Amino acid sequence: MSKPQKLQRGLWKAGAGAAALLIGLTGCAKSGREGMAGAAPGAQQQASSAISVNLASVSTGTIVRETEFAGRIEASQTVNVYAGTSGKVIAAYFTVGEEVEEGDLLAALDGEALEDSLALAELKYESALSSAQSSLLNSEKSYNSQSNSYQTAADSLKDFEDEYDEAVDAAKTERTAAKKVLDAAKEALANDTTGDPDGSLQQAVDDAQEDYDAAAANYSEVKSDYDRQLENYKTARNNARDELEYTEESYKLAAGENMDGLSGSVAGSIKQAELEYESAKKALEDAKIYAPVSGVISARNVEEYDMASPNSPAFTIRTEGAPVISFSASEAAANALAIGSEVTVRYNGEDYAASVIEVSTDADSSGLYPIKARTLEDLGTTRTGAVVKVTAATARAEDAMVIDMDYIEYEENQPYVYLYQDGVAVRRDLKLGISDNESVVVLDGLSSGDRIITTWHPDLKDGAAVSDRAVSSAEPAEEPAAEETVPSGMPEEAPAQGGKRGE
Repeated sequence: MSKPQKLQRGLWKAGAGAAALLIGLTGCAKSGREGMAGAAPGAQQQASSAISVNLASVSTGTIVRETEFAGRIEASQTVNVYAGTSGKVIAAYFTVGEEVEEGDLLAALDGEALEDSLALAELKYESALSSAQSSLLNSEKSYNSQSNSYQTAADSLKDFEDEYDEAVDAAKTERTAAKKVLDAAKEALANDTTGDPDGSLQQAVDDAQEDYDAAAANYSEVKSDYDRQLENYKTARNNARDELEYTEESYKLAAGENMDGLSGSVAGSIKQAELEYESAKKALEDAKIYAPVSGVISARNVEEYDMASPNSPAFTIRTEGAPVISFSASEAAANALAIGSEVTVRYNGEDYAASVIEVSTDADSSGLYPIKARTLEDLGTTRTGAVVKVTAATARAEDAMVIDMDYIEYEENQPYVYLYQDGVAVRRDLKLGISDNESVVVLDGLSSGDRIITTWHPDLKDGAAVSDRAVSSAEPAEEPAAEETVPSGMPEEAPAQGGKRGE
């Protein structure tokens, strides 16, 4: 963000309150005219309550973090060449005084053990792929099986509940009917005026009482039995649900949170095997020593059957032409650079492409690691010792979730953005990664498809009503209101409509 842009944004925010007050006062003056025009105040207030905002979609991209170093121009005279790994020299192809071209093979180390290591690492990688796929399939199979078990238990509970209701209702109906017969027999006996000479009424009461007691006992037994079975079905359903949740979590750990690919522990095992394979492959590549520059061999410090080491130069090459730029870097930056890495050298206001030709594995007295680079064209000077600026890529994030830095707000060092969700602004806290001058990597807090509110507004907050300005502008325009005079010094567009961050 340029200084004029930052100043403009600051003035915009500072004037927001005053502009809002001015708009409020102007609104009071207009209320009479609006009433005469037949406008509905409630509808106008509701329509103007949503903040009109611009939106931006989350995208993926690549960010390269560049680091600047102070370097010096050195005479392009000698370059030390180191072995990439320790090993016995089995062949040395150039002697002192011979000319070499950049990329020539200077010597080879015994790579038999390294080839075996590479073959073993490749087998482990392939095994990890097969094992990971099997683990993922087993996790998925277990999850699907438990999902079916849970559904079966839930369906069984539902069927039993239906059966329970029918059986209990039938027993209850039978008990109710027996109670009505008993009540009728008792009433007939009570209303009898003959003294029940043959005892038939009393016998009817006794029979009805016996039938009712049997019906009541059957109801209690049916309900008790079904209640017990109902609890068993519920327990089975709950246990199946717990097992389903467990297998789901296990599946997520294996496949990833979204269960849509290798991004969990399965991916971790594959990545570990892949790193071991790449390391073994690099070690085999390092068993050969190549000339990083063209020139003349001025020293050869290894012979056949000698032991080469990354800590001692195997060859020294005297170069001519483009100068050498020396600079020092931290351990992390040195690890990010290798022979052949591209850097940029700025000298006398011009940028020159350069290539790293030497990375020391030993730190100097300051704790930094000396590095040398060679420009691809002449700097146009024979002087040495001049200070130059070296820019090198020391970190990279590819296919990462990237957003414009101007969209981010901070509260007590916590970065966040506002998302547009169904007409409401929703705050989302972020975890950020590396950044460049324009954009920053979002490690956590956003998902693909999220739409970020890019408009600044004094009333924008979590839960605020917002409207998509692009959608609003596409709607048919209303009759223009009477032109209002904008006081001198105020922006023509009211601050209440907001402005893009950084503008």
